[in-house]
Amino acid sequence: MAKQPKTVTPLRQVRLATKLSQKEFADLVGIKYHLYESLELGRATLKREHAEKIQRATGALPDSIDPKRSDRAMFFSKTVKPYSEQSWLDWKKAGRASIERNICDFAQDLIGWTQLVCLVAIQSGKFWDVHVLMAKALNDCAVQCGLNMQRALSRELRYARQQLSFTYGELRANPTLAQSVGFKNKSHIKGRIIANGNVWKTSVPLGDLIRWDPRSAMPMALLHKLARAFPWHKAGPCFTKGRR
Repeated sequence: MAKQPKTVTPLRQVRLATKLSQKEFADLVGIKYHLYESLELGRATLKREHAEKIQRATGALPDSIDPKRSDRAMFFSKTVKPYSEQSWLDWKKAGRASIERNICDFAQDLIGWTQLVCLVAIQSGKFWDVHVLMAKALNDCAVQCGLNMQRALSRELRYARQQLSFTYGELRANPTLAQSVGFKNKSHIKGRIIANGNVWKTSVPLGDLIRWDPRSAMPMALLHKLARAFPWHKAGPCFTKGRR
């Protein structure tokens, strides 16, 4: 009889559910056998890239198979449940297409967890610390995934316009501002002198004003558009207070 390992890791739980040998499982998930053996025994650190490979092959949630974070493997499902033989059968039947079909659910979960972190941070008086770290994390995600967020902002806001108004005196005294809003200085309109106190108005594409910066406020036009795109998302009163 084969000797049982002293440590039963969550990763071993997943492999046993598949009824595959260590060599077969390593081939399935695309990890070299000797490395996989060390991972299953808890001798090697489970890197995120390895956990994600295992998730794509089996449906086991990445954090749940890290022995430093969890003592049991969990299955990708809207219903929380430990990984089992049935989980493996369900995954083989649905496969990765299950993830693709449920992208909105993943987005909903991510936003929900983010809201919970914000709520706890507010209650603990740590919101601004969390705000800085989350904004940096969002920017890092965009950069590392090669997402052109500025282009996306311009595209999403291409039909939205912002009404602007300034006094002639303000624009005359601030050439940089005047140039940025397309102001052309005139001394007279229809024979009347334009005083510094007169108001100059224009409208500009909102996308020309907004810059991708997770630390700043999101324009309401984009918030409304996202609410229509993701109708399942309803922010609680803590997150809607003061917004209109």
